[in-house]
Amino acid sequence: MTRSRGIQLLAVAGLLLALVACSSSSNTSGSGGGSLTSLYVDPAKGLDSDPGTLASPLKTIGKAVTLAKSGDTIVLMAGTYDEVSGESWGYALPTGVTLKGNTAGVVLQSNSSAKAFTSTGDATLTGVTLKAFGTAVVASAGTVTLTNDTLTGNSIGVALSNTAKAVLKTTSFTGSGGGLSLQDAASATMTGGTIDGIDQDAFDLSGSAHLALSSVQVMHTRSEVVSLRQASTATLTNCVIVDSSPQGAGSGASIDLAESSSVSLVNSTVTGAYSLGILARDASTQVKIQGGNVSSDGDEGIDAAGTVTINGGSFEDNTYYGIYLAGGNADITGATVSYNQEFGIAAEAGSRLKLRDTTMIGNTAGAVVLSGASGSADLGTASDPGGNTFQGTSGGFVGLTSNWTNATVQAVGDTWIASVEGADASGHYSNGLASGPATGQNYELVAGASLML
Repeated sequence: MTRSRGIQLLAVAGLLLALVACSSSSNTSGSGGGSLTSLYVDPAKGLDSDPGTLASPLKTIGKAVTLAKSGDTIVLMAGTYDEVSGESWGYALPTGVTLKGNTAGVVLQSNSSAKAFTSTGDATLTGVTLKAFGTAVVASAGTVTLTNDTLTGNSIGVALSNTAKAVLKTTSFTGSGGGLSLQDAASATMTGGTIDGIDQDAFDLSGSAHLALSSVQVMHTRSEVVSLRQASTATLTNCVIVDSSPQGAGSGASIDLAESSSVSLVNSTVTGAYSLGILARDASTQVKIQGGNVSSDGDEGIDAAGTVTINGGSFEDNTYYGIYLAGGNADITGATVSYNQEFGIAAEAGSRLKLRDTTMIGNTAGAVVLSGASGSADLGTASDPGGNTFQGTSGGFVGLTSNWTNATVQAVGDTWIASVEGADASGHYSNGLASGPATGQNYELVAGASLML
């Protein structure tokens, strides 16, 4: 091969490499051509007549969403995107498109309480602030994903209906307004993030909607944190709810259930509610608690007429009762119900209470009070001893007060105040029946009431 021939070949190879590089570059930025994957938007420097490259960005999100296709990323430069900068809002997010803040300080804002985005497919928003919208994101189908976003001052942050889903990761809701609204068969999962200072329901569910929260912190709301209606369900895992609102809007409960809704709390804390930690006054509601803490609430930790299942956890320092049963069914195992300012557990007529391996210490008026005509209370039987502890420190403390004249309360195998009313030095009783009227520290029975010890 001659030297000139070699030089020619090298030149051709270089030209081919340059063409490949140009082709590759055009696949990553531009104005929505068939192979493009990124569109850049800058409200201060961009023009909607520009191609949408990093060097020549678009001006508005509105223009970008008309050009974007599935798989594209709309990259937002720092700045405020609002009606003044040219946005008209109410944009339909194309399926498969990601809207991404390129850096901190990307603020999407409405000056007229408009709706920001609607979605019927899969779309992602990441690293942006959505501010002062009527509803920031509305979805009726598909999955909308929010990652590292902040929603502040929106009347509703995210509204889901039909079969829509939302996945929120390290996303926060602040300021006035509300959080998530879920209707129909919609569902949402939220991992990490905070809800702070909003004045409407943080999570409002109806229909058969489902909510799953994990490691979420909710503080200082002025209405319910979780409101459940119809057949909706919610699961809270490793969450903290601190609701210290002086307003007490709505029921004043942190978690409010009605109709046939249900909630499950796993290792979660509910504390400082204006009135009630958990309210479930309809007979078909279900509350399940595993570990965690429900404490320092304005009235009761739990107020329920449905089904309550508790495994572990503490219910302490509530103004009245740790757990109040308004005719519901409660199975409580391994809990601590202590230092409530009235009774640890209060059960009204028609309630069914089963208590095992539960510690009840320092409740001011007493451990358990059974009110009304009758119900069912199993605090331990000969074949299944209770293993409960009923101890008090105040002069007015009574371990068990029963006004149930048509039922014998079973309380075999429990530990009471020692050396009073026939208890031995360890606070135990030999099996025997106590009948009312009887008054003492370990139990008080009205005439016709009875207690199997």
